[in-house]
Amino acid sequence: MAPREFQLQLNQTIEVQIQGQEGVVPAVVTNFVQDYVVLCFPQLARNPDGFAPKVAISIRRVDQTGLIIGASRIVELCAAPRPSIVVVNPANFKTIQNRRFSRVNVDFPCAFRVLASDKPTNVNLKIDNARVRDISAGGARIIAHQRVNVGDKLMMKIQPEQEPVKKAVSTTHPGLPMAKAPANGLPAGKAGAAPTPATPAPIPDKPIEALALRGRVVRVCESPGDRGPIITLGVQFQEVNKSHQDRLVNLVLELQRDQCKRS
Repeated sequence: MAPREFQLQLNQTIEVQIQGQEGVVPAVVTNFVQDYVVLCFPQLARNPDGFAPKVAISIRRVDQTGLIIGASRIVELCAAPRPSIVVVNPANFKTIQNRRFSRVNVDFPCAFRVLASDKPTNVNLKIDNARVRDISAGGARIIAHQRVNVGDKLMMKIQPEQEPVKKAVSTTHPGLPMAKAPANGLPAGKAGAAPTPATPAPIPDKPIEALALRGRVVRVCESPGDRGPIITLGVQFQEVNKSHQDRLVNLVLELQRDQCKRS
């Protein structure tokens, strides 16, 4: 497949995966030095197990154009000020999925209010018992029991009932050898040794925060139901801030992995 025009950006959230293995690790782009990129692991106390110089990795990201992936390799491990790796900046990224956003089936509670509509009686209409039946980083399919119109603008509150979180992180072990961080972020010639595998420590469960999102109705379908008509809405998310966008992307990716494992 032809390379895509995509470049890593500072402070961008991505995922790192050792090629040939299933696990992925969230990371953040923190620096660019010549042909190298510094990736930090803000959720970890030390560099992930298995990460070592010369190890081939894949860098993944979902943005508004879809799921993209680039090949790279680790050059250096850094321990301070935060667990990080220096990697070769991928020359090319390619498309893994052609559709604009990957979509997964869910069943989340949803409430929304109509902010604007060509039909005056729809404005400020509130629906509290809707359900999200599939979701992507760009939109959702919502089941409701009251009709709204194509073009209506909504303020939605979506409550993920199962939001994926990392099951474990590595604990710090004082005295274990760690790679020394280069002063300027460049490879230091002889790469540091890979960290000794550490014992996983569970992350405490956190309350799941609802997603507050604006959207526009792009499709309305009606079908008969036992308790009256069932209205299916296709909603496109709008004005999504970066934190919600990243959360949606991570949510969709984790749900995809879970569904693939179950199948």
